[in-house]
Amino acid sequence: MARQAGTELSNQQFVGQVARRVELGLADAERPARVSRRFSMVQVSYGQPRLHYEAWIQRGRGQVELGLHFEGSAELNGRLLQAFAAEMLAVRGELGPDFELEQWTQSWGRIHAYLRFERVDEALAERVGERLVATVRCLQPRLDRILDRVG
Repeated sequence: MARQAGTELSNQQFVGQVARRVELGLADAERPARVSRRFSMVQVSYGQPRLHYEAWIQRGRGQVELGLHFEGSAELNGRLLQAFAAEMLAVRGELGPDFELEQWTQSWGRIHAYLRFERVDEALAERVGERLVATVRCLQPRLDRILDRVG
């Protein structure tokens, strides 16, 4: 049964729709992505789960956090943050000025943006799925290059 446009989605429905859009959007990539679903988030990784992309719906705040998370060792994360600092002008040129590089905790970092929303519906799932695919396509080649260099 087709859903009417604008129908409110549960977290499970929303996460499922975003994950399917991401899987389809990355289907032509050179290597397969691991797309996982959690209660309120979709994660995408390429062999290193501690370095992953995330779309996390935060209903109470009316936002979806979208980005690349560095949750490895403090040493590796520090090198990644330093290397990506030199890439952020180009990253913002591709993804938009709302993307920020941030040392999130003492040892974790991220490149992220927030998407605001009024309703959790199919239109939001489509928008989030498209932005997450664009984020992966922009950042993963850079991440691969940086990891080859810093390790």
